[in-house]
Amino acid sequence: MTGSVNLFPDPAEAVVNLVAASVALVALKVELKPPGRNHIDGHSKVEYSAAAVERWMTFVTAAGILTTSVQRFLEPQPLENSGIGLGVCILAPRA
Repeated sequence: MTGSVNLFPDPAEAVVNLVAASVALVALKVELKPPGRNHIDGHSKVEYSAAAVERWMTFVTAAGILTTSVQRFLEPQPLENSGIGLGVCILAPRA
């Protein structure tokens, strides 16, 4: 809404965390399955896939933030709806 690059990382991180938690939950469910004919050692290595998905998403998000930041640095743009953006920043919970 505001066009501010400074506000972009927080929601991006929240999306990454939500998807990573969902992938971890699915990985835990798969990991708890008993060994079968195709997986005689069980499904314990699915954790590595979940970690890889999270790392990939973190990398893509960081690359997007970096690209947007550099682009905005080279071609500055005025902020829009700064009052709404300030209100959201003030009311947003801080960790």
